[in-house]
Amino acid sequence: MASNDEYVLVSSPHRTKPISNASHTHTSKSIETILNNNKGDYKIVNNPSKRLTATCWTLFGFPAQAIDGGEFEIIQGFASCKQCFETFRYVCGSTTSLNQHQCPKSLPRGQQSIKDSVHSSAQRSAIIEKTIRKKKENVKRLCAQWPATSMRPFQIVADPGFKQISQECLSIGREMRSDQPVMVEEILCCDRTVRNEINRMADEGRKELKQKLIDVAQLGGLCLSPDIWTDNYRKVSYLGTTAHYIDEQYRFHSIDLFCTEFKAKRKTGDDILKVIEEQLKVFDLYDCIDLITFVTDRGANFIRGLRHCKVLHCVAHRLNNILKRTFYQQPKQNKKMSKVTPSKSACRVFIDTEITPSKETKRRTPSRQSSPEIGYPYVDNNNENDEDSDSSDDSSNDDEDDEFFLLDYSTTTLENLPQSAKLVIQTIKDCKALVAYVKKASLNREMQLQDEVISNNSTTTDESSLPNGKQSNMVTTLHQSSIVRCLSLSDLLESIKRSNEPLRVILTQRNEQHRIEKINMSIVQQLIEFFQPWKYILKEIQKGNSPSLFAVLPCVTFLKEDLINREKKEKYGMKFFAKRAQQLLNSMFQVDDIHVIGAFLHPNYKTLRFATSTQIDCCHQRCRNAAIPEGIDNAQDEEAPVCEPKQKRQKVFMKSLMDHNVEAKRKKVKQGKDEVDRYIEFDLQGKVYLDPLHFWKENESNFPCLSRLAKRYLSIPCNSAAVEREFSAAGQIISQRRSTIEPSTVDNILFLRSIANNKIKTTTT
Repeated sequence: MASNDEYVLVSSPHRTKPISNASHTHTSKSIETILNNNKGDYKIVNNPSKRLTATCWTLFGFPAQAIDGGEFEIIQGFASCKQCFETFRYVCGSTTSLNQHQCPKSLPRGQQSIKDSVHSSAQRSAIIEKTIRKKKENVKRLCAQWPATSMRPFQIVADPGFKQISQECLSIGREMRSDQPVMVEEILCCDRTVRNEINRMADEGRKELKQKLIDVAQLGGLCLSPDIWTDNYRKVSYLGTTAHYIDEQYRFHSIDLFCTEFKAKRKTGDDILKVIEEQLKVFDLYDCIDLITFVTDRGANFIRGLRHCKVLHCVAHRLNNILKRTFYQQPKQNKKMSKVTPSKSACRVFIDTEITPSKETKRRTPSRQSSPEIGYPYVDNNNENDEDSDSSDDSSNDDEDDEFFLLDYSTTTLENLPQSAKLVIQTIKDCKALVAYVKKASLNREMQLQDEVISNNSTTTDESSLPNGKQSNMVTTLHQSSIVRCLSLSDLLESIKRSNEPLRVILTQRNEQHRIEKINMSIVQQLIEFFQPWKYILKEIQKGNSPSLFAVLPCVTFLKEDLINREKKEKYGMKFFAKRAQQLLNSMFQVDDIHVIGAFLHPNYKTLRFATSTQIDCCHQRCRNAAIPEGIDNAQDEEAPVCEPKQKRQKVFMKSLMDHNVEAKRKKVKQGKDEVDRYIEFDLQGKVYLDPLHFWKENESNFPCLSRLAKRYLSIPCNSAAVEREFSAAGQIISQRRSTIEPSTVDNILFLRSIANNKIKTTTT
């Protein structure tokens, strides 16, 4: 080492003459590079001054170069970090830059970028900002070139996974700090490696989940929702199942347990049960199958296959079927009509109502619309005799018609309807025909442009009538209806109402204005209002991210009350359909004891003001019996529906059904109070629980038995919407680009996706 008098003590007021003039040939970057790559000839030596006061000298020193005799000579005008070797100019004795430096190697991992941006803002803006702007331009060009050349969506650059990979690459570059270039092939892996890693991670995830599922299943708190789906490309059938349970922290979980290939040629009940049992063995749940509750639709194959298990039927499917039958939207009748009545009149009706610019639509439109009324032998109700229609509006005749439908509504034709009810069905037909024509003629885009013209003209005449000048955004496209989802008919009607003005202009230009002129917009508005409460309720019960069993009783009761009020308020055809829906709802859906128990286990519905006195007494008694730890398995053999915590709009709707005056409705309990009695008397002090699990977590010590009972019952969804969402995700995975993906890989991807989503949900809650 050189002696002290050979060092340049730049922090001292008495600066000595440098021995070497090497500083004239060095820069901060070059010194940082040689310190990293040539540690034998260069090193950092401490500042030997005894008058040091700045704390930065514990981290900094002077770069020095080796000379003869094993000694080192200081390179004048620089100071370097001893850990990361970052070098700064140091010529005037100021330590400002040194104090602002935050060494990335001395910070915890994950805080480096944050600390650098906070503590080195002045330094970054002066030194690095220009380089970052230049690099960002290069990245921007690459991000634009990638979707263009590979035909990827623009949103791919905002994908969280892409951002995580990019951030990891930046961290790797920061840590290595080497002049030797690192090729992307050295870090990124091939597609086969990615697939193998997905399979490995999925296997590990199943092992971690296995014991959790076994524990909740043994307590009777595991619910499975199975269903079958076929992809659109290879026509491979999949049996998917979603698991629902509540953990010890009172958090609701919904996991895509499996989506395995269904290889049996026939989808019989025995084949379905066999596949389910094979998949349950993967999680060691085969021995617990008698303790598991299954929620399915009313498909005959699932009913038969799970006949020895605890099965609850999907409430959403049931309400959807009630709506379909109310307005005669059964697709099966359409197939029979095509075979039984291939008459000329039927063909004539079809051509008159569904004519489109393409001849092919005459054959394909019925199956797409799935509307049974297309083939019925009446077209224009205005040409029929109206003598019977006057008497059909009488409530007594409507009652007789409804009674006939309830006896055998599946074989009832539209000829049996009152004339005013036929006008409603005809309006639905005309709306469907209009949407089919607009789609086949490709008028949706033209309709949007026309709406912009109308909006611009309205803006110039009266700007105050347009909120923020964005009225043109109200019109998008006409929505088609699907027989699988009856509420899509409401979306279709609402889209026609919104697009009425530009649609009339376009159809008039094409001399097709009769297509919209024959639609009775008054009936359209009445149908929209009729569907509104159904939309609220079906949206509630089809959500699967939180408990929903409690909502079945208040929602169905609200729907019945709405139909009763609508029957009194409506006239003519809509009065008929209000009475028909009411009677179908009463005959096709029965509120069961388990629905009442679900409402009772929500603190804001515990007064059971929607239930009868018999149902209330039965509910209390069953809760007393089932709350006993030994009787865990006795209270889950009935049907369970669900309604869910909602978005802002739905939260207001569910709040309107809660107990507003608990004290006035509360019954007096006996002196010997048990846990159920204490729960009934418990004062919520005006608190509203959108998620009942929050209440049970807070009051577990007060109601230990009921808390366990709540975890069992509230884990049961009243719908199979979760497995439908799983199939929707599978449809995005099996795209045209990836139509040959292996079913086992699809299963693993869906499982990992579900596990990751559950972890995100758990951390946010």
